[in-house]
Amino acid sequence: MALILCASAGARAAQPDTINLAGLWRFQPDQMGFGMTPGSELYLSRLSESIMLPGSTDTGSKGVRNSASYIDRLSRKHEYLGQAWYQREVTILDRWKDRNITLDLERCHWITTLYVDGKKIGTGERLSTPHRWDLTDFLTPGVHVITVCVDNRAPYPMDQWAHGITEYTQTNWNGITGKMLLTARPESHITDMAFYPDPASHSVKIATSAAITAPSRLSIEITGPDGKKVAAKNIEASPGDSLLTAVIDLGKNMRLWDEFDPALYSVSATLDSDAGSDTRHGRFGMREVTRGKHHIRVNGIDRHLRGTLDCAVWPLTGYPSTDKADWLRQFSIIRDYGMNHVRFHSWCPPEAAFDAADELGIYLQVELPMWIKG
Repeated sequence: MALILCASAGARAAQPDTINLAGLWRFQPDQMGFGMTPGSELYLSRLSESIMLPGSTDTGSKGVRNSASYIDRLSRKHEYLGQAWYQREVTILDRWKDRNITLDLERCHWITTLYVDGKKIGTGERLSTPHRWDLTDFLTPGVHVITVCVDNRAPYPMDQWAHGITEYTQTNWNGITGKMLLTARPESHITDMAFYPDPASHSVKIATSAAITAPSRLSIEITGPDGKKVAAKNIEASPGDSLLTAVIDLGKNMRLWDEFDPALYSVSATLDSDAGSDTRHGRFGMREVTRGKHHIRVNGIDRHLRGTLDCAVWPLTGYPSTDKADWLRQFSIIRDYGMNHVRFHSWCPPEAAFDAADELGIYLQVELPMWIKG
C-alpha cells in the first residue's frame, strides 16, 4: 500500500505539435487469438468493423451479447475477453520530418501490441500509466496505417478481486479509454520534469530529463498561486546531457500547500536549440510529508485523514473517466461532506484525478492494481 499526498503532479506536455487520434477506428474481434499467426495476420489486413475511441468494446457494443442480470457485479450488455484489433490511417505532416515523434495511448486494458504499416513496433504492458512508443524512425511524412492489438486477458495468476482488473467493479474491459496522441518535438527536447519542494529553505529542486543533441538552453519560469512570476533560471546544455537540475528560491512570501490552502506553483520550461523550441508545463505544491506519533504530518502539522473508499465503480461505462472535470466534481462532493482523503483500493486512478486533487486539497492513497492473498 502506498500513500500519495497531492500537490506532486508530474509535468505535462504543452502539446507543441500533436495529432489527436480520437475518433472512428476500424475494428475486428479476435477472441480466439489467431490475428498474429502466419496466414491470418490481421495487422496486414484492412479490419472489417468500426468503433469509436477512446472507448471500450462495451461502449462500442462489441462482443458477446449478455442477457444475465448479476447481483454481485455490473451486468454488462456485451462481454469481451481476448484480443481485439484497432486500426486507422494517420497523415504525417511535412514539417514533422527530422523531429522526434512519440505515440501515447492512455488507459489501455491491458497488453497492447503496436504495428505501423504492418511492421511490429513493440508491446506495452501497463494498467496505470500510458503506453508510449518512439515512432521517429517509422512515421515519415505521408500516410501510414497504425494497428493496435489489445488483449484484456490476465497475463499472470492474479486474484479476481483486484479492482484494477476485476469484473466486480469497473469490469475487465477491452479498449483504450484515455488520451490518444501523436506528438512531434525537436530533436533536442524535454522528456520529463520532476519537482522536489523543500519548504524549510523556501526552494524547489527541478530535475529536467532531456534528449540533447545540440547546444541548447533550458529556460525555467515559475509562477506563483496568484499568477505572478516569482522566479526564473537559465541552464546551458551540451550534446549528450540527459539531466538538467536547478534549485530555485521562491522567496520569503512562499505559500505552503495543504488541504485548507491548496496553493500550486506553475512551471514553464523551454529548451531552445537550432532545431527549435520545446516547452513543457507542470505544477507543484510546497509541502513536506513526515510521520508523527499517531498521524501523518504535512508541513509539521498533524493531519487526520477523513476519507472514503474508491473501488473503481463507474457503472455508466465500466471504466474510470480520464476527464478532469469528472474528478473535480467527484472530489468537490467529497470535500463538501467534510472529507479530505480517498483510498483507491487495489487500483490507480488516471492523471486527471491527481490534477483535480491537487487543486482541491484532497489526499490520495493509491495502491497497485493487485490484490494477492497469502
